[in-house]
Amino acid sequence: MKRIFGNIAVGVAAAGMVVAALASGASAGIGPHAATTIAAPIIGNSPTHNMFFYVDTVQGGGGNPHPSVTCAQTNMFTVGQQVVFRLFGVTIPDGGGALTASSVKSATVTIPGISAPIAFNYGNHGSPPVAFWSAVWMTTNYPNLGVVDFVVTVVTNPIPANSHHGAIPSLTGHFSQRGLSSNSRLTISPAT
Repeated sequence: MKRIFGNIAVGVAAAGMVVAALASGASAGIGPHAATTIAAPIIGNSPTHNMFFYVDTVQGGGGNPHPSVTCAQTNMFTVGQQVVFRLFGVTIPDGGGALTASSVKSATVTIPGISAPIAFNYGNHGSPPVAFWSAVWMTTNYPNLGVVDFVVTVVTNPIPANSHHGAIPSLTGHFSQRGLSSNSRLTISPAT
């Protein structure tokens, strides 16, 4: 009973906030009030934040033990399984240009204990096709169990000037999962 009254109180409070917002003129063209104009967000003003990345890991189709479902998003793998890193991204200084095969000079993932970085490839995946970057890592014989703090590095080609921005030199961006909760980081466990 207390739970029902608590939920009702939350619902009433939320409805009251909506009514208060509408009454104060914070509408989006509803009623007699004009829409509020909000300035565009400031982006590209920091030389250290010149790209935005989305990076995740999914189960590849190879390896042993073979996964019951491929391309399932996960961060938990067993030695011998195939990890597929996926990457989407945009550059900030040019207003959000997509990181594609024509705009990127190199994209790699560096894994502690592996001597050479693994190159990403850009292409269409699935049906209907969606283009993104992917890199495959077979964990067979990987010596370090536990959390694997990989680093993704992307280097872009220079971006020529156009009517929206001046010339932009080659940019370098990095993604690391270090600092995230260990439950959210790539983890390799022993084979069973």
